Formats: sequence, C-alpha cells, structure tokens
Amino acid sequence: MSEIAAAKRKQSAKEPADPGTWAAHEDPSALFAGRGSLASRIQQGKAARAKVPRATLAECRTDGRDPLVLLAASNVGRVPELIPIRYGRMVANPFAFYRGAAAVMAYDLSKLPHSDVNVQLGGDTHLANFGLFASPERRMLFGPNDFDETLPGPFDWDVRRLSASFVIEARERGLAMREQRAVVRRLCETFRQRIAEFSRMDTLDVWYYQFRAASMLEIAGSLEERRKELAVITKASRQSSRSVMTHATEVVNGKLRIKDVPPLVYHIPLESPHDHKQYDAMVRRFFADYRLTLPDDRRALFDRYELVDVAIRVVGVGSVGTRCYQSLFMADGACPLFLQLKEARASVLEGYLPPSRFPNHGQRVVNGQRLLQSASDISHRQ
Repeated sequence: MSEIAAAKRKQSAKEPADPGTWAAHEDPSALFAGRGSLASRIQQGKAARAKVPRATLAECRTDGRDPLVLLAASNVGRVPELIPIRYGRMVANPFAFYRGAAAVMAYDLSKLPHSDVNVQLGGDTHLANFGLFASPERRMLFGPNDFDETLPGPFDWDVRRLSASFVIEARERGLAMREQRAVVRRLCETFRQRIAEFSRMDTLDVWYYQFRAASMLEIAGSLEERRKELAVITKASRQSSRSVMTHATEVVNGKLRIKDVPPLVYHIPLESPHDHKQYDAMVRRFFADYRLTLPDDRRALFDRYELVDVAIRVVGVGSVGTRCYQSLFMADGACPLFLQLKEARASVLEGYLPPSRFPNHGQRVVNGQRLLQSASDISHRQ
C-alpha cells in the first residue's frame, strides 16, 4: 500500500512554485529581445570553440573513480528487492552495463573539458533510447523516448554519450576498429550538418520539426535496409493497448486483471479486505489527481474509461528499482487503455550541473521532453 504513496510523496516533495513569482524576477528589458542574428550566434559559437578547442573534447580520463561506488550511490531510494534485477540486467553485456551506468558517465563527463554551449540535454542519450512512437495525430515518428535525466547542460555531453553507445554496440557486433571510427564520424558529421540546416530554417519550422518514419525509408542505403526498416515500422504501427491486452492480461474470478509475471510484473500483496479497500481508495485518489492535470479535451477522453487494475512493473535497465506501475483502464468493457506511472528521481546530471528549477522532478522530465520534442504521447503528464 505504501509503494504508490511513497512515489507520490517523492513527486510532491517541494511546493509548486507560482509562475508569477518566476516572471517577477525576469528583467523586462530582456523579454522578447531574441537571441541576436544568425551571424552573431555563429561568432559566439566560434568564441566558445576558441575557449574549448575540439581537440580538448577528445580527452578521456577516469581519475581513479570506482564505478561500483557510484552505482551503489545511485541505488539510494530504489526498491531494495529490485536492485539485484538491475545488476543482473547490467552484467548481460557491455552495452547493457553502459545503459545502466548513466551515473558513472555523468561523473566522468563532469571531470573532462566541455563546451560552454548549453542546451536542454536528454541526459541519457544512447542509441537504445531512440525509437518509434505515435504522435497525438497518430503519425509514426522517430526520436528519443526516455527523458528521465533531462537537464540543461553542455551540448557535447549528449553527443559524447550517444557516440560512445555506437562504439560499444559496434564492438558487440564485431566491427573492426576502422568501421567503429567510421560509424562515429558519420554520426558526428550528420549531427553537424543537421544543426547547420536547422540554423537556416524558419524558427517555427524548427520548433515543430518531426522526423517521420517515412523519412527513415527515404534515406535507407539499400533495398535490404529499406525492407528491414519497413518491417520495424509496420510492427510498431500495430502496437496498441489492444494488442498488449492479448498477452498482458488474464481473467481471474471472472474479472480482467494484469497478468503476474514475477519478479517483473506483480501485484502488491494485500492481506485483508480492509487493506484492499484502503489501497483501492488510494489508487483512485491518485488518478483523480492525475485527471485534474489534463486539459479539458483529454479529460473528456479519460472520463470514458474505468480503472480496472494496477500492478508493479520493472522496466528498462537504469530505471530498475524505481517505482513504476502499469495501470489498465477499460471503456465500454471492450476498449483497453494502458498507462504507465513512473517515479521521477533527480537527474544523474544534477550532482555536476545547476539543479533543476522545477519544484518536482516529474515537472522537470515533462518540461524537458516538451523542449526536446514537438510531439509526444497525449497522456504524458507530470
């Protein structure tokens, strides 16, 4: 019973700040002043590059740090019985370890030279944190899909983490050193080209830019590559709450419920009818509060569904041990809706960068995602 309450308390540890208070601290003369011309921003970039040359970004040192100590520190506040699952997933292969060791890389990056060009970082930008998703208009898009660590910081931190993930995966696939270097060069070259293109685009066009699944097919290097990508896109487009329901639910005592697959999916054990009643009331209050955060149009849609079940679900690699729940709703007794609730913890970057300005980490994650993407799932709320 205490699991959801603990997660909820963690989210609301700080009182929501009054937006008017933030505005009062703004310099009115700076509002709507823009960021200067493209030429001036290019000069600012060159000045930043002169201060931190590209060659210095090639440095790599660890200063004798102990990864196990850093990982142990990142376990504080996690569900203790799930930590062995986290480590079990990390030891599967080098890339799995890399996925779960964002705290280690954050420490390493903080000790290395970095640019003074700050952006909204993804914070955990490795290749497995990109994928296909549907926009509110149900268009199939491609982009980052994990924003747990998002925070403003030096742009090169994201580029380095993404590049390193390509190297590790290339090694796992047995690519030669020459091929590994070629992969990273192409990644960095593409990044540079896209930034240059965005700098010349209309501001609103950049803000609303979306990389559609169809674009993946257009840039495929061969017919075989196009065939594989089409298969992935087709599979993703068929994913829905209805398809999940076929393998993730079962009927127990005449009622539909999420299927237990311990230790990865399970229900909180409750010993008495009184405990069940208290737990049910707490869960319903949680979703009543969530409902109030929705815009009116989405609230109208949400009101068509009835809460059926909630279970604990272990997700990801680095996220294992944080409180995560899977909830099942039904409309008209036949239309399923799955929602995932995930605990938001402090970003691994916050020990080395200025802390988030938001009153809780759920707000930090949602606002970071909105700054990084022009579209997301309509249920993504803080």
